[in-house]
Amino acid sequence: MQYMLSVIDDMTLRSDSELKTGTATTEEMAAIDAFNNRVQADGYWVFAGGLGAPSTATVTDNRRGEEVTRLSRWRAGWH
Repeated sequence: MQYMLSVIDDMTLRSDSELKTGTATTEEMAAIDAFNNRVQADGYWVFAGGLGAPSTATVTDNRRGEEVTRLSRWRAGWH
């Protein structure tokens, strides 16, 4: 059995309108690192990858028998 664990970063905007990440405290980052190290050492680690902000999401819907993809804009290599 495999599970997917999503960690949400409460991104905020800086005055220059760029997304600011890294909102975790030093203690929280240490706990995240310890967890990641433990699941890797125990052989449970499958994949890790960051996600963009919700405003950059691509929605794919195939509930009506045909694929419909809605993009907010062209992404490098993805459309």
